[in-house]
Amino acid sequence: MAVKLIIEPLFEADFCDTSYGFRPQKSAHEAVDAIANTLHQRYTHVIDADLSKYFDTIPHAKLMAVVAERIVDGAISPLLANLYLHLLDRIWERHNIAQRYGARIVRYADDLVILCKGDITKPLALLKQILDRLGLTLNETKTHTVNAFQGPFDFLDFSPQMRRGQTSGKWYPHTEPSGKSIQRIKEKVTSLTDRRLTPVPLDNLTETLNRSLSGWCNYFHYRNSSRALEKVKNHTEERMRTHLRRRYKVKCRDTAMGRFTRSVLYNHYGLYPVPTYAKWKHNAL
Repeated sequence: MAVKLIIEPLFEADFCDTSYGFRPQKSAHEAVDAIANTLHQRYTHVIDADLSKYFDTIPHAKLMAVVAERIVDGAISPLLANLYLHLLDRIWERHNIAQRYGARIVRYADDLVILCKGDITKPLALLKQILDRLGLTLNETKTHTVNAFQGPFDFLDFSPQMRRGQTSGKWYPHTEPSGKSIQRIKEKVTSLTDRRLTPVPLDNLTETLNRSLSGWCNYFHYRNSSRALEKVKNHTEERMRTHLRRRYKVKCRDTAMGRFTRSVLYNHYGLYPVPTYAKWKHNAL
């Protein structure tokens, strides 16, 4: 913490606008917005880069040359790790790669995406060269190239892509929770309502479940997430209803549906009401 308090003010002004991770007044949602805004400008050829074991392979000597500070107990904080990849941002900016090759970087710590207006061959080669200079490598297996008009890519557990509006027919940057993030919260809900937990006091079970749901929704209740939120809400209601049915030994499914209605789940048992409207308007192309 002491290192962070010393280093953060010194280097904050030097960070590039393309970096969003572990910075005051910056957030993951701003990084997601930057992706959407860049897609909107038709930078739709995407390099979804994955760095091989980034936090484990940062060259300490080079990092120390950047920060000129000691690392307490040999641990690399997220701030310092973010600071090292700032070298990539600076090289990209100094050589005007965004303008010369139509390739813009959006980075949140080691989550890195390059959005290109056209051919990705040169930007990808430059990225590899710069990382090699920094003593880092791409994970070739997990690094993907995507045409956002043809499909999504994952960034900070969201899946941005270009879609046509159903009414207007115009293209727009659609950003919703990734399939993996939806699956994770559904599996969490399933585990927290498992039949083996019927001996646990119901208030305690509901409190734990609500905490997981509210945390997930606080992050993903954003942009084009309405359909994903609806899926999570329906799954949660079904799982809670099944749990109550087993807890109170209600054998008939139809009886359980009538006894544990949606209103009862929320008003009597205090289930967290998953919001299902993201309140987001997009600009179509």
